[in-house]
Amino acid sequence: MSEAIVITGFGPFGVHRNNASWSAVQLLPNLWDKEGSDTNVELIVEEIPVAYRFVQECVSLCRWNKDGTKNILGMIHVGVSSSAKGIVLEEVACNEGYQKGDIDNSVPNCNKCVINTENSILVTKFDTQKIVKELREKDWFDIEVSCSRNAGRYLCEFTFFKSLHCTKGNSLFIHVPPLSETFTDEKMAKTILTIAEGVIKQIKSENIVKTI
Repeated sequence: MSEAIVITGFGPFGVHRNNASWSAVQLLPNLWDKEGSDTNVELIVEEIPVAYRFVQECVSLCRWNKDGTKNILGMIHVGVSSSAKGIVLEEVACNEGYQKGDIDNSVPNCNKCVINTENSILVTKFDTQKIVKELREKDWFDIEVSCSRNAGRYLCEFTFFKSLHCTKGNSLFIHVPPLSETFTDEKMAKTILTIAEGVIKQIKSENIVKTI
């Protein structure tokens, strides 16, 4: 069974007609082949629409393992935040409180992500502080990076909760700022690649469950 990791970005919404998250994520396959340290792990990327229904129905292990031949090690989701001053690693996602309409002007049933769960909050299994440290040690990395426990109660946090629920914690969410001269899609893609390598390293260590 081959190993794979899923990385997603979001499509257009609101003022973000060119969503920085997908602009960066779509560059990853080429970077993965050229600079990835673990080429034995397959990279799967996908653009996700900013829609609650799509996330509820499609963010699942089955979507990316339809033939049952892959071991999905984990998922990394990337979203844009206008308030982000750099790269933000989200650690926590809530199940309830989703009252802001999506691109279809819809909200989830009962304002919840997963109806039949006792978990109101889920936390990533990954050591985000270790990932931050690894980023700061890179010679080329010159932008701000931090961790957060408030992902915004919109599609970003909604997706993060759904992902944490189906991967049993083997998921991470990254907020990136809008594209600019400082935050180019190339630089953010390289940053996401480094984070993904750190995630894979942790999954394969004794501290993280190796299979989902």
